[in-house]
Amino acid sequence: MFNNKQWGLTTGLINMVNYMQNIRVLSAAFICIMMTCILSIPVRSLSAELIHTIQAGSHSSEKDSQIQYEALERGLSEKDRSYLRIEKIGKYYAVRIGKFKNSEEVKDLMQTIKSEFPKTLSMTAYIKDARVVRMYEGKHNGEPDAAPVSHSKVPAKDVVPEPSDTAEFTAVQRTIEKKEKEISSSSSEQKSPDVSEASEKTGDAAPARDAGSGPVRALEATGVQKRMDREVSSGSSKRIQKRRTVTETSDTMLPGNTDGRQKNRGLFVVGIVLALFVILSLVWRALKSKGKEINNAEEHGEREADSPVDQNQQEPVNVDALSPPMTINACKEILKKTPGSAASHNDLGNAYSRAGMYKYAIEAYSQAIKLKSNYAEAYNNLGIACRNLVMFKDAVKANKKAIKLKPDCAEFWVNIGITYSQTGMHTEAVDSIKKAIGLNLEYAEAYNSLGTVYAKMGVNKESVLAFERAVRLKPDYAEACSNLGTAYITSGMNKDAIHALEKAVHLKPDYAEAHDKLGIAYIRLGMIEDAIEAHKQAVKIKPRYAEAHNNLGLAYSKSGMKGSAVEALKQAIRLKPNYSDARNNLERVQHESIA
Repeated sequence: MFNNKQWGLTTGLINMVNYMQNIRVLSAAFICIMMTCILSIPVRSLSAELIHTIQAGSHSSEKDSQIQYEALERGLSEKDRSYLRIEKIGKYYAVRIGKFKNSEEVKDLMQTIKSEFPKTLSMTAYIKDARVVRMYEGKHNGEPDAAPVSHSKVPAKDVVPEPSDTAEFTAVQRTIEKKEKEISSSSSEQKSPDVSEASEKTGDAAPARDAGSGPVRALEATGVQKRMDREVSSGSSKRIQKRRTVTETSDTMLPGNTDGRQKNRGLFVVGIVLALFVILSLVWRALKSKGKEINNAEEHGEREADSPVDQNQQEPVNVDALSPPMTINACKEILKKTPGSAASHNDLGNAYSRAGMYKYAIEAYSQAIKLKSNYAEAYNNLGIACRNLVMFKDAVKANKKAIKLKPDCAEFWVNIGITYSQTGMHTEAVDSIKKAIGLNLEYAEAYNSLGTVYAKMGVNKESVLAFERAVRLKPDYAEACSNLGTAYITSGMNKDAIHALEKAVHLKPDYAEAHDKLGIAYIRLGMIEDAIEAHKQAVKIKPRYAEAHNNLGLAYSKSGMKGSAVEALKQAIRLKPNYSDARNNLERVQHESIA
């Protein structure tokens, strides 16, 4: 199957790999380049050419495709029937027409066929012999008329005439007669110079006796004829052998011959398989080595997974510095190199969570747990993802498992407390978060979560104290500042609320909720223009924020801009059709406008 050149190149390549095992990357690159060179020998097959073609239909039964084929064969001209064929692709039979170099050549014929068969479409495809069920046997566009392979016309300089041909045999007779005349004209001489010269040219010794006698002439003529016969016979054998060679070579190249194609295809397949085998061997060795390194690191606790609630841990991928799609792609690339790493799956889950793709995050965390059953961080993150999908039962179960594995981790206690709070179990939530604070007295996020639970419970004093503690521990904590401002509004401390909320939007300018709450505080103090600007900023940052549109409508109403108020309130209802407060406010404003 391999020729000598290919076999030599391939053998040399394999030997070279044996000396390059310790430099895997260079080996893989070298193999790819060399195998590309080896396989660059063209495969002489029509099926290797990507062409533009027309598909008139695709059928589940061969009978239907044959009916359409025959309809096209009857309806199209001889020129347009070129490469009309049926191809079996999977379990379907496709009727296709034409072999075009570009899409422009397809248009005219495409329109003609589409008028009868509306589902006709153009495409690029290969004509593969193995798929062709039926092919139109007429002349194809762009191909010369078929002609039989000639076995009698060979260039004159390479061929000695055969004695079997009449013209060639006549020429031999004329040569013999000429020699006989030359012998007759020199019969009076003892040794004829012409005959001697002829003898020298033919390589035979001149006769020693009188050349003029009858027997001499007869022998001379007979010798000349025999020599000519031998030359003609020898030349004919060479010609026949050369003709066979030319014929065999030509037959291999004929489009209809499949033996040559099969041989070339087999060569191509073997080359591809060999290249893949060598490359995959090197990749497997590299992955195996890398996997061992990561497993050793995990066993010694050298690489801990990050948790969405722990902002201080070092992350393998800096998810805060990248947009969610890039983060996911980066984690996937790492995962390709370390498919057996539980931490890599956990990292991917974190990337999905930050992109809001919690379903995929759950799958990634579950895979991490499957690879490492005592992976507390993965259980914790799984609980957060389940909570965001309102799967509270699963969330609590995962959070409890994380706490069981690491009971002294304050973050885990905060997360289960938040889950309890969202299910209405406020007492359990407070107890869990206080447990976290007991483990870490400087944990600002825990105080912020505790204040949120107290606010839901309506315990405003404790809520304010918890938020104030969070802000003192972490002055640049924008969420805690915003929550503190909201708690101040609820407690009637509007000036303090404005101070806290202005700090929140200063720390985080794109914080829509803080802008909206700031607008409410401005309205409470009669600062209507400032309130309108604050609410406008909120809906600009978050256009689908229904509550901000409602509050903007109220601010417009207080400023006497009834038309703008109605439009803002209608927008709130469009975003949230069941928003009863917005509907009530709209009715009131419309009533005031009429009055």
